[in-house]
Formats: sequence, structure tokens, C-alpha cells
Amino acid sequence: MSALHSEMSPVSDGVEAFFRSGAAAREIEPRASLHDAALRGADLRGASLRNAGLDGAILCGANLQRADLQGADLRWSNLANANLSHTDLRAAKLQGADLRGVALTATRLSGAQYDRRTLWPEDFDPQAHGAILVASRPQNGAVYLPG
Repeated sequence: MSALHSEMSPVSDGVEAFFRSGAAAREIEPRASLHDAALRGADLRGASLRNAGLDGAILCGANLQRADLQGADLRWSNLANANLSHTDLRAAKLQGADLRGVALTATRLSGAQYDRRTLWPEDFDPQAHGAILVASRPQNGAVYLPG
């Protein structure tokens, strides 16, 4: 059993092969829910994940080059060292996401929401790329304002 498969309990059997084969780019349902999915190193090049629920997903080292993640929920997702080059993240929810080491060449971030807990690549200015800093909302309901 591979390390990826052993981490994928929230997702059905066969998903590892599905994502590693690149079939995802053609077959993911609109608004798919992959909450807490373990997709470390997955090949999602060109995948249509518009409005997908990927909150809490582990996408470390995944290849999401040219993927459509417009409006996707990526809150608390781990995307460290993923390839997001030429990816559409317009209006995506990135609060608390780990984007350290991510390739963001020509990535569209207009209207994407992030908060103080979002971790960006070193020397990357999300606001200069159109992302919007929003208030943090921890699970206890308290609100932390940006600043």
C-alpha cells in the first residue's frame, strides 16, 4: 500500500490511481467535494475543479498547472511545494492555506480571499496579484480583523 493510499481514508478506493493517471482533468464532477482528501503529489494538470470543496485537503507537491480552481474552497489546505503555474484561483477561499514553496507563475488570484494565517511563498505579495485580505474566523466564532 502506498503512502498516498494510506492517507486517503476520506476518499474512495481507486482515487490514488485516478489522480496519478491524470484522468481527473477530464472526469471530476463540477462542485466536487474532496474535503480533507489526501492528494499528495497528485497529477491534476488542467483539472476542472471550479467551486470544488477542497478544504483541509493535502495537496503537497501536487501538479495543478493550468487547473481551474475558480471559486474553490481551499481553506486550511496544504499546498506546500505544489505547482499552481497558470492556474485560475479567482474568488477561491485560501484562508489558513499553506502555499509555501508554491509555483505561482501567471496564476490568477483576482478576488481570492486569504487571511493572516495563510502562508505564502517567500517574498510573494498576494494583494499585488489581486487577492483580498479578509478577517480570520477561527472555529470558536471569534473574529480577528486583518492588520
